[in-house]
Amino acid sequence: MHEGAADSRAPLTARTLVTVYCASVTAILFTVAQSEQLPVTLRVSIVVLSLSTALMQLLQIWTEKPVPGTDCQGRDVVE
Repeated sequence: MHEGAADSRAPLTARTLVTVYCASVTAILFTVAQSEQLPVTLRVSIVVLSLSTALMQLLQIWTEKPVPGTDCQGRDVVE
């Protein structure tokens, strides 16, 4: 899935479905973090972990990937 959804040529439907999945997992973790039975440090850790993971996944899905053999600005790499 990483190669397919992360590719800028991937269908918008695939990228959207993966985004919805990431958002739903984050929502589940937020629900768990709201439990009053958990210590505050654990609740904060769950929220921070879920937000950082969601951000990382969404950046991998929606940012354009460099073409092999070129640098980040699209110039040919001379080796």
